[in-house]
Amino acid sequence: MNQPKSNKQKKEKKVNKEKKENKEKNAKKEFKKEKKVNKRKKKARNEKKKPQQLKDLTIPQVSKKDRIKPTAPKKLVVKILDLCKSANQCSQLKKGVNETTKSLKKQNIEFVVLAADTHPLEVLLHIPLLCQDKSVPFCFLPSTVELGRSCEIERPMAACAILQEPGSQLKREIETIKLEIENLM
Repeated sequence: MNQPKSNKQKKEKKVNKEKKENKEKNAKKEFKKEKKVNKRKKKARNEKKKPQQLKDLTIPQVSKKDRIKPTAPKKLVVKILDLCKSANQCSQLKKGVNETTKSLKKQNIEFVVLAADTHPLEVLLHIPLLCQDKSVPFCFLPSTVELGRSCEIERPMAACAILQEPGSQLKREIETIKLEIENLM
């Protein structure tokens, strides 16, 4: 029943076996190549996500004093802090960086007050740009703690905005301080 296989059949079987093995080897090689390519792509994606370091380009360092202009003089600081207290009682005050930014975009604002000792200062450096776009005067006060206290908050505060309201009791005070701030700029 078992007949001996001819040499031709043996050769064909051997060739088929070799072809099968070669296919498997090639499939493994292709899989390894794809794996390497995928690793390279993944690495490239991760590198794109990471902030690139600029080694050749030197960026001039701007001192903190140059970034916090105009700074209010001491007499004006006292007036502004008193106005912030009374504006808070009349609900004409927006407190904090986020509320100040929102109100700059949406509402009419008389002026903006920023704190110079905010850390990091970059948190509020977009506000002067918005103020310049909307032609709203702004100034820096020396202390976040004092600004927070004047706005009746127990925490330091980096920014606040005085709102416009028709028929307000504070209209004259706001106008005089606004003119002084505009003169600083």
